[in-house]
Amino acid sequence: MSLESLPGLLAVISILIGFVCGILGCFLIATPSDRRAANLFFAAFLILTAIDVSGWLFVGASPADSWLAAFRVVLAYLQMPAFAAFVLATCFQDFALRRRDLLHGLPLLAALYLSLPGNQLGGFDGGAAYLGDTELIAVITGLHVQYYLYIGWVILALLRFKRAYLQQYAGDGPVVLRWLVQLIATSVFVHTLVVVRTVAAFGGAGGAAQVLEAVGAVIALFILSWITFNALRHPELFRTVDPGLAVAPAPPSRDAGVGADSGEARRLLAWMDSETPYLDAELTLAALARQLGMVPRDLSILINQAMGVHFFDFINRHRIEWAKQRLLDNPRMTILEILYDAGFNSKSSFNAAFRRCEQMSPTQFRKLHADRSEPAA
Repeated sequence: MSLESLPGLLAVISILIGFVCGILGCFLIATPSDRRAANLFFAAFLILTAIDVSGWLFVGASPADSWLAAFRVVLAYLQMPAFAAFVLATCFQDFALRRRDLLHGLPLLAALYLSLPGNQLGGFDGGAAYLGDTELIAVITGLHVQYYLYIGWVILALLRFKRAYLQQYAGDGPVVLRWLVQLIATSVFVHTLVVVRTVAAFGGAGGAAQVLEAVGAVIALFILSWITFNALRHPELFRTVDPGLAVAPAPPSRDAGVGADSGEARRLLAWMDSETPYLDAELTLAALARQLGMVPRDLSILINQAMGVHFFDFINRHRIEWAKQRLLDNPRMTILEILYDAGFNSKSSFNAAFRRCEQMSPTQFRKLHADRSEPAA
């Protein structure tokens, strides 16, 4: 493909992305959901993305040509605030916009000021009507800095959510969380490609910049198609609140009276041995607390401090011990049968937990102990 054909390719991709964003945005706005706020933020992000890539329809046109073209570039400053709000509203049910969130619009206002007629920065592009060279470099650089700052914030929020999940649940991680991680990872890859393309463009490597832009456009179209596919395949991503996406509890405070030899700790371990609640694949911290007649927060403190682990690891350790005994006592049972009976929902999560506890796979464990039990010749 020649460089001359790239503008046409970009124009076609721009139309396709705009169509996909419009369809998915309308779906999110119109779909009844317990996650209404998250869906609206994501719809806003998609619409802003469609506006941003519409610039590919006018390859070669400069943001200095008209204020509308300059405004399209400046409007990109709302993309990452909308995306961050989507992630936070997805992970934390109590998320709501506050007055202080208006501060997220300050970079947009600064960029709007730079897009006014004239040369606000007094650089080498003296008579520019709108975004001249110096102003465009400032606006584009600001967009890239803003992107990575928001991505860092979003990653910290996901880590905070993961810690909360480990304190309350013992099953596989929620589908939405895994999807968000994949979405962020692909977004970082594509944006890094955009940064390289921008550096190449400002560095005078116009041909390389065009090729990188075309590659980024194709990947962006693929990602949006993947998002749409997920929306069709897993409508629960946008319709219902995942039971794992609860409000993150405050970290439990240290309590000197809680220890592994305390009465509550002994009662907890005795209950685990006699009632085997961990065999329930849907067991949660709240459910176990009800069985013990405890407040969930107190049980969380007990497990964290007396056992030194999260609820997730505490339950899975018991499941692994139970599975180990079945692996040895029931050689005719398949590993798949045992892992489901032990309370796991997937082979991958069982294998990962087993390796953490035994530093070997279930198959290796069974074979090792079978070899040891064989009588010597």
